[in-house]
Amino acid sequence: MANPKNWRIHPSEQQEGLQGILDEVGFVQGVIVNQTTGFVVDGHMRVSLALRTEQSKIPVTYVDLTPEEEDTILSTFDPIGAMAVTDRVKLKEILDSVETENERVNKIMSDIAKRERVEVPEPQAEDEEPLVYRVPDAVWGADNEYGIPMLDINMQADHLEAPFIGWGTKARKNRMTGTYHFYVSDDRFEQVWRDPINIANSACYAIVEPNFSIYTDMPKAVALWQMFRKRWITRWLQSIGVKAIVDLNIAHRHDDLRFIGVPEGWKSYCTRAYSERLDETVKEYEQAVKHAGGGTILFVCYGGGKKAEELAREKGWIWYPDQQTDK
Repeated sequence: MANPKNWRIHPSEQQEGLQGILDEVGFVQGVIVNQTTGFVVDGHMRVSLALRTEQSKIPVTYVDLTPEEEDTILSTFDPIGAMAVTDRVKLKEILDSVETENERVNKIMSDIAKRERVEVPEPQAEDEEPLVYRVPDAVWGADNEYGIPMLDINMQADHLEAPFIGWGTKARKNRMTGTYHFYVSDDRFEQVWRDPINIANSACYAIVEPNFSIYTDMPKAVALWQMFRKRWITRWLQSIGVKAIVDLNIAHRHDDLRFIGVPEGWKSYCTRAYSERLDETVKEYEQAVKHAGGGTILFVCYGGGKKAEELAREKGWIWYPDQQTDK
């Protein structure tokens, strides 16, 4: 039972980080419960996440405390642990040694490194020369008045090459011959725009276009800039042999921009699904089929939970859960 005196508040970033750890390695620390009162003394967030994900088994350690002793532990358990200081050399060694494709785990480790002022460089794989040394100031043909580049229809992906992983969930200078997507936090995008060369040097088969955020309340001029960046990076990667899957995940207020720079007949698409508005995902699919000229298309649906998975099965889409996988 949750302790009514619990004074710790867990922000969403902390919950996301812990959920990533639980997905990766499971429970490694039991919840502490005072058998005298039946209240949780430590582990409220773990219990909350377990209930949310319908975990049936949570390790529990029972202790025998008086109500006064319970208050003492509740008020001091976490603060005493937080008084420890950081050995940055050892922390850096640990962070350097961890390799995971779980987006949540990578995010929390990055946050820890920033908070503790530890620099964790992205390693270059041994004995692998860069495939590309510079990004050109290229101008591509356009089918619109804004100069948003026209994609090369001959360089669209005709299948989803595994692994399908988020950008930044793997050491970016290492080889990764599958497909990168960019349904990740926005703070990773500015570096991609400033220097997309690491994508090229990953030797990936294909990318889902960088999902520069386009929101409902975003001015049209800003939305156009986001579309330009997305299509320019994709067109450049096509020019050096990387195949492309068009990203459809933009606010529906800007539907008129969804296919700008995408040739008619294009048949390779991906979108980010949300369980509470799957009708928008269906609309995006129908728009894609129409733009492709009908028939069968490659349509990848990322995230959205069980409802999205069931919808994808019904429609014949490819569905991936909102977490990284090598399968």
